Amino acid sequence: MSEPIEPIGGLGGGNTQQVASEPATEPTSFDFASEDSYGQFFQSLPENLQAHDTLKNTKSIHALADQLVNAQSALGTKRLQAPQEDWGAEQWDDFYSNLRPADNEYSVPDAEELSFEGAPELAEETLQELVDFSAEMGLNQQQFDQLYERYMGMAVEGTEITAQQTEQAVTEHRQAVQLEWGEKYDANLAEANQAYEALSSEIPELKELIESDPVIANHPAVLKVFHRIAEVSGDALPLAQNNPTSGFASENIHGIKSAIQELDTVNASLIMSDPSSLSMADRTKRQQVLDQRAKLYSNMYPSG
Repeated sequence: MSEPIEPIGGLGGGNTQQVASEPATEPTSFDFASEDSYGQFFQSLPENLQAHDTLKNTKSIHALADQLVNAQSALGTKRLQAPQEDWGAEQWDDFYSNLRPADNEYSVPDAEELSFEGAPELAEETLQELVDFSAEMGLNQQQFDQLYERYMGMAVEGTEITAQQTEQAVTEHRQAVQLEWGEKYDANLAEANQAYEALSSEIPELKELIESDPVIANHPAVLKVFHRIAEVSGDALPLAQNNPTSGFASENIHGIKSAIQELDTVNASLIMSDPSSLSMADRTKRQQVLDQRAKLYSNMYPSG
């Protein structure tokens, strides 16, 4: 007997055919994190895509998806074109405008932000020149900070070197004069100061010149000129007042002390003597020494 024919198709089995029953198949699962799964996917790609290193070095479908997301994010970020050799001024300015702070308003670091101490205070004009130069070079804020610190560091180094050179020159000048004047150094220096104070009080420009540079103030020629003026003028010049800001005038107190010490040494026995035991001539001389001594002290510690 033949197999029964089951109706299929429409209602009432409008069409009839013999159907062989087949077992149903389970859907295949796909592991997107697997290197093997990615390998199958990679092999299905056209050869021109397989040639790209990015696809070659990718390990999984998940990794490929991450790369796609990151690439999309990067496309949304502004990216600067690398400078080209044939760029003109306008292209360079446009490039630098992306690096400079807005309106070229650089923030100047505070002194405590620097890696050293003793930084000088820049004049407004000097600081503006530094800012303008930084903007012209297209520096960003971080680069400006580095430039500013280096600039200030060089200023400090220059100041220290100048101070050392000045001190050395002043020492050499004084030693030269001391060698030439010998034992008369303190006395001659005091006289030079008297002449200087007298003339500088009448000629302010002279005071400004001498006291602006300790090398000039202690130069042997300058000291000898004022000493010579003191010799020629004699008692016509007023006594000098100590002026610590002046190079050679700062030696005034030292000169007066030396003069007092010399006076005490030469006349020690006379000063320490009992006046009643002295002759009239010695009494008079002793009083003159004491008056001269008192006058030196008054010059060293003026009251006015």
